Amino acid sequence: MPAAGVLAVAGLGVAALRTTIVGRVAADGAYELVVVGASLRDMALTAAATIAVAALASVLLARRAADRGLPVSLAPLLVFALPIGGVAAAMWGRSLAPALVHWLWELAPWWLAIGCAVTAGRALSPAPAAQPFRVRSAAWPFLLAAALVCWILATNTNLRGWAEPHGDEPQYLRHDELWYQGKGEDISQVSVVTDLPRGMAPRVPHSAALGVRALVHDVWSLVWDVKASLTEPGFVWLRAQGSGGGFITREGRTYQSHQPGLSLLILPGYTVDRWLLSSGTVYRGQFPDRLLTVQATLVAMAALGAIAIGALCRRAGAGAALAALLAFLGCAALPASSMALQAYPETAAGLAIAAALALSTRDRGSTRSALVGGLLAGYPLLLHVRFLAVVVVLLGFGAWALRRSRRLTLLFALGWFVPVLAQTWYAYHASGLPWPSAFYNASDGGTWIDPAAIPLNFLRYAADRNWGALPHAPLLLLALPGLLPLWRARRDLAVAVVLLAGVLTATSAAHAVSAAGGTPGRFITAVLPLLVIPIAAAVREWHARPVFRLLFLGLSVLTLDQAWNYNRSHVKELGMMVAEGASGWRVNLLFPDLAEGITSQAALTLLVMAALVTLLAATLWRRSRVSEGPAHARDGVAAVSLTACLVLLTTTAGAWDLSHPRYRVRDGNIRTRLVSAYVRAETCALCWSSRRGPLGGADLASNTVSDIGVRAETGRSRRVRFALTAIGPEGPSFGAARFDFGDGEVSAPRVFAGEIRVAHRYGRAGEYDVKAWFDRPGAPRLMAASLVRVDDDGR
Repeated sequence: MPAAGVLAVAGLGVAALRTTIVGRVAADGAYELVVVGASLRDMALTAAATIAVAALASVLLARRAADRGLPVSLAPLLVFALPIGGVAAAMWGRSLAPALVHWLWELAPWWLAIGCAVTAGRALSPAPAAQPFRVRSAAWPFLLAAALVCWILATNTNLRGWAEPHGDEPQYLRHDELWYQGKGEDISQVSVVTDLPRGMAPRVPHSAALGVRALVHDVWSLVWDVKASLTEPGFVWLRAQGSGGGFITREGRTYQSHQPGLSLLILPGYTVDRWLLSSGTVYRGQFPDRLLTVQATLVAMAALGAIAIGALCRRAGAGAALAALLAFLGCAALPASSMALQAYPETAAGLAIAAALALSTRDRGSTRSALVGGLLAGYPLLLHVRFLAVVVVLLGFGAWALRRSRRLTLLFALGWFVPVLAQTWYAYHASGLPWPSAFYNASDGGTWIDPAAIPLNFLRYAADRNWGALPHAPLLLLALPGLLPLWRARRDLAVAVVLLAGVLTATSAAHAVSAAGGTPGRFITAVLPLLVIPIAAAVREWHARPVFRLLFLGLSVLTLDQAWNYNRSHVKELGMMVAEGASGWRVNLLFPDLAEGITSQAALTLLVMAALVTLLAATLWRRSRVSEGPAHARDGVAAVSLTACLVLLTTTAGAWDLSHPRYRVRDGNIRTRLVSAYVRAETCALCWSSRRGPLGGADLASNTVSDIGVRAETGRSRRVRFALTAIGPEGPSFGAARFDFGDGEVSAPRVFAGEIRVAHRYGRAGEYDVKAWFDRPGAPRLMAASLVRVDDDGR
């Protein structure tokens, strides 16, 4: 009997997902949730089909689950009750509705998938004597890369199709265009692509020759500058002037302040796209219209970075499958998965940092790994001067990790100096000052950092509602308690993660938080995936604890859901999250808006959040045995405890009844969704407002008619197709249509919106006066007529 109850709940839960819920602002300015249920027939069929499938699965799995009992094995399917609770909250929740609808109904597909997976895992777990199926460890990196590439391409619907560069992307692509044209680095010499011969071959070798010639010249110039600085009292090193994204060099040329590190990496792809794959131009004729190979290069860097993260998770004690899962979560989350298709240096920097750590922590170091690791450790500085502190930390970490071999340490340092000296030479060549950030100093004679902004901006990078990392990737909350098990497992990795995340966040906080309206957390994208390393150590140590299992699953779902919704709606012109949802509520609303500083409400929210994280960490850090009792009982206690913490946090943040226009259905889509739901249901038997109660069809949307008409199209064998069209100023009108075909036959009423088509076959030729009646909910009946002539030959 308990198993039958679970199956019934599963069927009703899936049927509840057939309901349509839309939030809108009512005429009085209050926010309400409108529920439009599916037809009883559709809901009954859905429930019956779900119950049948679940019953068949339970029969097939009953023998495998005999040791636990079938009801216990099916218990995770009780999460199918959540959509029912979500519909109920939308109907009667009033002020609590937005938050509850999001947790119970909008996230229901994730909860249902987890419930099915856990149930199948319990029932299909092999007997102790059986040999379980295993995937070879060597295959997991390839599976990880394939899964991440699929996620990036599937979610970034607006970015995977190249349109044109935005923000700082033109600056990075302009380096490649200059090199392609053989113009070196002087942007005043670049030609518009449309002014050049079509199919012009690349002149990259000529640009390389210009670079070698400049290097030789700058070596002698540096010698003379050193001599002048010692003998001439008024000598000035910095001899460049500029503002914005460019400056005038010491030799009178015009250069960009954006560094060429990323451009070097994507140059092969850009050359292929520019020469072979593009047929037009974008951005006022400056760049090719297709950059497929460049995008493939960026995605490949993201996949390689995930593999490096997975290798680091394995060194933290995770198995091959767990390491791949965590690396996927870290790189599929925001902002990493969104940045993977944007021409910015963050993805390349993340790859360089993770790979440098992975190569320097190998059990068996080699001359090749030490040299390549050093090159990668120093390369982020060539990408952006913001990574200056990061490359210094990587140098110190690599030297300490390889300290047992002086030869490997020297090779690592040698590799590190190559990109660092390259950036220093680039800065000296342009400005006359041999310092990596010289051209930023040349901009208006000022600086690009503000140390006084670090404390508040550091906190904003962590917890700001609109720009912080934790609101968009809640799984990273587990990184803090995971530091202790990581410290016990690999102290070197614990120190590296803390230092790298800290110094890049501090450096970025001194610059800006919003990244000129880009993807939230863009400036710290390179180090955020590293935070799954302590999570890997935490999972390895606490995976048997129910509270940790449920917390890990819940935060993983939230993280993937945030990335899914952000990526699918993201356009480069708008960086903040815009996600159309039924509730208008997102987990971001649990976090404070720190744009105006720390207000009293924000301080209270942060205090409660810090207390809960501290309590969680203290609970997990206790060296005690797992609680006695059945596993499912412990899971229930853990679920109740976590729910209580969530209720407390939501109450403290005042977020039960919050909603935000960026998280609601757009005004232009509200009517479309409600009308479509009404047409599918063919009735308003279950139409409900969270504020007004039962609704009629006329309450769903405005439904005036400005144009109505019937047209006929004759065919063979006296068959005629009719179309009734009803359009209003707000869009398609909706209601029920009924046709009198003029030969004594009348069609059954059918609900439609905008246009309905019916076909009728006449028994004989002749002229027929066809009438179509249009009944709108709560409005007078309208009629349209048409005279149709039917011949025996169909004309």
